[in-house]
Amino acid sequence: MLSHNPIESKNPSFTTKEQEEPARPSEPYRVIGRGACGTIFDQTGFGSAFKHATNPSPDELWNDCTVHVAVAEALGSLDLQIQVPVCHYFVLAIDSEWWDSHLEKFPTRFQIPSHVLCTERIHPLPSVVRNALIDLYCPTEKRSSAKDDDANKDCLVRLYLGKRRTSGAPSRFFTLRNMILHLDQMEFLELDVHYYAQLMADTLAVIHWKARFDGRDIEFVLGSAPATVRHRLDRHDFTDNKGLAHSTWKKSMNITSFTNPMVHLWVLDFNQCRRLSMDDAGIELAVEAFFLNDPYYPRPATGMYRDEELWRVFLDHYLQRSYDVIDKGGEGDEEIEVSMPERFIERVVERQQERMMGRAENRGG
Repeated sequence: MLSHNPIESKNPSFTTKEQEEPARPSEPYRVIGRGACGTIFDQTGFGSAFKHATNPSPDELWNDCTVHVAVAEALGSLDLQIQVPVCHYFVLAIDSEWWDSHLEKFPTRFQIPSHVLCTERIHPLPSVVRNALIDLYCPTEKRSSAKDDDANKDCLVRLYLGKRRTSGAPSRFFTLRNMILHLDQMEFLELDVHYYAQLMADTLAVIHWKARFDGRDIEFVLGSAPATVRHRLDRHDFTDNKGLAHSTWKKSMNITSFTNPMVHLWVLDFNQCRRLSMDDAGIELAVEAFFLNDPYYPRPATGMYRDEELWRVFLDHYLQRSYDVIDKGGEGDEEIEVSMPERFIERVVERQQERMMGRAENRGG
């Protein structure tokens, strides 16, 4: 049986072999993940992740970088337990100086200069947790090979507080990379789902009313981190080129420590985030993003007691954090009406009720 303590604890200390390996400058980069925006690499011992852009235009990855920094600063100004990877630097595809010293470290098929975003790497969950998850959720005949699969060492867990499984049968296509834990699984593991709902609510409120973005396609994952991190970019690093995309890697400092890593809930991936206007149109953008995202947030109007209870926890913390943020003022010159967070929640409930009615009609038809 999986003990939930290593995951649930806010700051458990553990050490794993893969996190103890020393930095080796000549070590090639290896793939640790893929997404629509790009392919993610790391280099053993350095604690950095490199997002190698898919799009030949720098705009999407530059948006990822600038929103990332703005959100990190907004969250970092408050006493919250949510973690944001440190944003180290951005590299343009035409930056020959950086690419001349890094190109050959990428696998052959990626040895074509592209735009790169370098951030702190979110380290995987410890091996004892990974093996327990395999024992619980991997088909019996595949468990041994799953434990030996190097790809499963890159284990981050996405928490879907807004979705339950329709079947408890193990998936035939099991992987620990970006593994999903649904609400029913978290309840079975006795994870503190109310705590995670509070963290997500606080985070979304700060993104909406302090950083002033819609939160479109952001992700929440469980992963670990070293006790200390490297240099982080701030917004002043973006003023050199009138806000246009430019390389910033020379501003970064190399400081690495992997002692006493801890498990945290992280928020990441800001490439699709859009600026919120402080009006009804901005509220609609935020509502659209809420439902377009994977179901990290609890859902209202489900008709299930525990789900409704979890939604109320999310609702209460979202509104309280929103009012606190509005009272202190957010980023930008636009005034925020104190009613806007509540109007956002009302629209989320209305949209969810419409979705539930549509599903009922489809089943009835």
